[in-house]
Amino acid sequence: MRTFLATFPVAMLLILCSCTDREQTRILDEVQSYISEAPEQALETLDSLSAAGDIRGREEHARFALLYSMALDKNGIDSVDDSLINVAVKWYSRHGNADERLKSYYYYGRICQNAGNNEAAMESFVKAEQYVGKADDHVAAGLLYIAMSNISMDIFDTEKVLEYSLAAESCFKEAGDKNRYAHSLINTSIYYSIKEKYEDVSSVLDTVRILWDYLDIENRKAYFHILLGLYSDTGKYTELQKTLDQYISYFSAEDIDWLNVSSFYLALGDTARAEEAIRNYENNNEDYRNDLKYYLYASNLYDTLRHSDTAFSLYKRYSEISDSLDLVIFSQNTKSIRSTYEKELMIEKSKYSKTVIALVSFIVIILLIIIICQILKILKTREAEKIVVEQKNETLSEEKRILEEEVNEYKKNYSILMKERDALSNMIENNPPVDRLSMKIISDRLKLLNDFFAAAIVDDDKTDSHTRQKLYKLVEDKKTFMSTTRLAFSAVHPRFINYLESKGLSEWQIEFCCLFTLGLSGKEVGQYIQNKRHYIESFKIRQNLGLSEHDTNLGIYLRKLLSEDE
Repeated sequence: MRTFLATFPVAMLLILCSCTDREQTRILDEVQSYISEAPEQALETLDSLSAAGDIRGREEHARFALLYSMALDKNGIDSVDDSLINVAVKWYSRHGNADERLKSYYYYGRICQNAGNNEAAMESFVKAEQYVGKADDHVAAGLLYIAMSNISMDIFDTEKVLEYSLAAESCFKEAGDKNRYAHSLINTSIYYSIKEKYEDVSSVLDTVRILWDYLDIENRKAYFHILLGLYSDTGKYTELQKTLDQYISYFSAEDIDWLNVSSFYLALGDTARAEEAIRNYENNNEDYRNDLKYYLYASNLYDTLRHSDTAFSLYKRYSEISDSLDLVIFSQNTKSIRSTYEKELMIEKSKYSKTVIALVSFIVIILLIIIICQILKILKTREAEKIVVEQKNETLSEEKRILEEEVNEYKKNYSILMKERDALSNMIENNPPVDRLSMKIISDRLKLLNDFFAAAIVDDDKTDSHTRQKLYKLVEDKKTFMSTTRLAFSAVHPRFINYLESKGLSEWQIEFCCLFTLGLSGKEVGQYIQNKRHYIESFKIRQNLGLSEHDTNLGIYLRKLLSEDE
C-alpha cells in the first residue's frame, strides 16, 4: 500500500505529461495541414501554443520552430532573426525526413535574404537542394528554386536564372500548383527578354495565358508587364497600344505600374498620356519622392518634352538617391559559395559511403580474406598500369586543349594590336597631329607596340616579359590610360571624336566610349573602371546619341561608327 501511495503521484504526472505531449502534437499536425491555405490562422495558433508554454521535447521544439518560421514567411513578415529557425536547422541536420531538412535550410536561407545576406542565403539553399529528389513536397522544392533564381537575377547570373526557373517549373507542374507554375514561367520569360529571344518570350507567355484563370493578381500584372515590354521591344506598336488599353482597363489605378505605362506611351509618341501616367503615379504613391525609378522615368519624359530645367532637376535628384544606395550585391561571391559547398558535400558523402562499405566488408571479410588478397594482387598491377596510361592520355589531351586556347587568344590579341600599330604608323606618316602632347602619346603607343612585336618575333623571354610589364603598367593606371586613349583616338579618328563631342558628350564619357571601341563589353568596362553603376553612364550616353533603350547595343553602335570613320 505504501509503495502504491509513493508511486501514484509519479504515475499521474507521467500520464498528464503524456496527454499534454499528445495534445501539442495534435495541434502541430493541424497547423501543418492548413499553414499554406490559412497562414494567418496558423500563426495565431502557434503564438497561443508558445504563450502557453506547451512545447516539450527537442523534436517538438524543432518542429514548432520550423512551422513558426514558415508561418512568418507565408504571412509576408520578413524576419531577420535566425535564433528560432536555427533550432530547426540543428535538429533536422541530424534527424527527420528529406522534406523537413529541405524546409529548414530553405527558411533559414529566406531569413538570410531578409537580412540582405545573399551569400549565406545561397549557401543554405544549396544545402536544401540536395534533398529535392528525395522530398515529397514539390511546392517547397519549387519555392527553393524560385528563391535561388531571384538571387541569381540580383547578381546578373542569367544562365542560373534560366536553370533555376526551369527547375521550379518542373516542381510546380508536378505538384499541380498552376499559379506558382505560371510564376516560374514568367521568370523564364524574363530571362528570354534579357537575352532578346523574343520568340521564346512569346511562346512562354502563350502558356501563361492558358493558365489565366489560376493566376493571382501579381502574376497577372507580371504577365501584362512582360507582354507590353515584348511589343515595345519588337516595335509592334499597334499591339502595344491595344494591350496597354486592356491593361489599364483591367486593373484598378493603385495596381497599375504607371511609370512603365508612361514609358510605353513615350514609345508610342503620346507624350500627353505619358505625362498623365506620371501624375497618376504621384497620386497613387505618397512616397514617390523617395522612389529612384520615378525620378529616372520623369526625367526621361521631360527631356522628351524639351523641358530641360525640369529634366535636369529630376535627374540630379535621381543621381543623389542612386549614389546614396549601398550596392553591396556585387561583392557577394555566391558562385564560389555554391562550388565550395558542393565539394564539401561530395567529401561528406564519400566519407559516409566508405563507412558503410567498411561495416559490410567486416562481416564477410573472414570468409573471403584469402581469395580477395589473391585477386587484389593481380588487379592492383593491372589497374595501376591502366591508370597511368589513362592519366597520361588525359594530361596530354588537356595540355593540347589549353595550348590551342592560348594560341587562339594570342592570335586574336596579336591581330588587334597589329591593327592599332598600323593605324598609328599611318597617322604619323600621313597626317601627324599638330599638338605635341598628342604626338608624344601616339609615338609612345607606337614604340610600345613595336616592342611587343619585336619580342614576339625574336622569341626572347626577357624582352617579352619587359614589354608585357610596360603594357600592364599602362593599362593599370586607369585614369592615364583612358585619357591617353581618348587623345590617341582624337588624332587617329578625329571625325569619330568630333561626332561624340557634337552630341554633347563630356571628356569622361568619350573616354568611356573609347573602351567600348577597344572591344570591351559593358560588364568588362564596369569591371575595369571599378564602377558598379556603369550602366547609368551608358544610359546617359545613349540618350545623348539618340539611342532608345530598344535600339542596338552601345558597344556595337560605337564600333560600327568607328569603322565608318575608317
